[in-house]
Amino acid sequence: MIEKHTDVFDKWFNKLALNVQKAVSDYIGRVIDGNFSNLKSVGQGVQEITVDFQKGYRIYCVILNNKTLLILLCGGNKGGNQKHQQEDIERAIGMKNYLKRSGQI
Repeated sequence: MIEKHTDVFDKWFNKLALNVQKAVSDYIGRVIDGNFSNLKSVGQGVQEITVDFQKGYRIYCVILNNKTLLILLCGGNKGGNQKHQQEDIERAIGMKNYLKRSGQI
């Protein structure tokens, strides 16, 4: 599986503490290796990777062409705030739709 990131994802990731970056990378690696146990659909082709570490991080991605491309759209944390998580989901869906309309996916 090929892994690609948006600039939005990279900005979010780079602000994380190193131990959180490692945990997030580990969970992404699991998906790349075919372990989808922490993956669920949030709608319109966007998947959420649940990172069970500290406050509960979420990574939003699109997997295309029979699992050959993983595009990491954005990330966030649950932090006890369902409204914020829903905003992250809506942002990820918007990013996916933009990438599709612009022919990038």
